[in-house]
Amino acid sequence: MPEQDAVLAVTSESWNMQKSMTTMWENLLPAMQSAPLAENQTGWAALKNDLQNLSLPIFKGSSLPFSSSKYSDKKIKLDNNDFGATEMRFKFSKDDCKVIIKTSKRETTLKFGWENWLLNKDSILYPFSGRNDGPFGVSSKIAGTATWLNENTLQLNARFVEAIHGDKITCSFEDGKLSVSFLNSVSENTKTNPENRKKLSGAIT
Repeated sequence: MPEQDAVLAVTSESWNMQKSMTTMWENLLPAMQSAPLAENQTGWAALKNDLQNLSLPIFKGSSLPFSSSKYSDKKIKLDNNDFGATEMRFKFSKDDCKVIIKTSKRETTLKFGWENWLLNKDSILYPFSGRNDGPFGVSSKIAGTATWLNENTLQLNARFVEAIHGDKITCSFEDGKLSVSFLNSVSENTKTNPENRKKLSGAIT
């Protein structure tokens, strides 16, 4: 906004960007003045407190491993899929849940904390982006949490630290097979952007 000598950067996820833009235009822009605003120590203290207490919710089922020993470090040969993934493995420990995804080109490991956000230190391209990339087409550090919904259903939640979106990955183990479904954060919170990635399936060997 050159007339205001200002730049506005939006770094949070919005499920209705037009509403967000309208809110900014109708509130922030008219409030901008040529002279600096007077200091507001009370408002500044309240803002600092709000910022320090920001957090992402963690879905809680059970952090107990349930039947994880049956599935830990087992190779899962995947059926043909849109991600080009050929194999998956899960490694469970008391500290984290590791998911290893293999394609013909690379092997990617994602770490998820048990009902706790765990940050993966490297920026990577998300292995479950799909053909059209969707909201996951840029490299990012990924933070993840894990929990068991029941003894055969593992839910993984991923947030893209250097982007703005998230993904919910539901892994169902049954009769020697694995089924993996996805729900990106935009689709989860809107009716106009349905999830279009197909499920993964495979056999536990």
